Amino acid sequence: MTVRPLALTCGFALVAVSLSACGSPEDGAATEAAQQFEQAVADDPATACALLAPVTRQQLESQAEKTCPAALRAEDLPTDGRVEATEVAGHSAQVRMSGDTIFLALFDEGWRVTAAGCERTSSDPQEPYECAVEGR
Repeated sequence: MTVRPLALTCGFALVAVSLSACGSPEDGAATEAAQQFEQAVADDPATACALLAPVTRQQLESQAEKTCPAALRAEDLPTDGRVEATEVAGHSAQVRMSGDTIFLALFDEGWRVTAAGCERTSSDPQEPYECAVEGR
């Protein structure tokens, strides 16, 4: 008997969260950070590195055994995508671009890229993305 009210309460809470996320300022800020990252990869990889989450940057440099700007250039990430969709859930965001999917996390200093160069390798939505740059 208590399950039904709890389910209804949870359902309403999910709808409220979903509606409040639509067009929220966080959506715009996450989208802008993803666009800045793509543009910086093309024009100024050092700036792109500053937009990476710390763990992502460390892992990129460690795996490539190069500086972050050199490692980003070597990854040949897409740089000319247009935004198709942005989804924000709490402190995480996914920005789907025409040629890439970028994942971000919200830090004290703003949105930072946690993974880029991501694409689906399976039609199964339960399968994870494969990403050229990511922090684990």
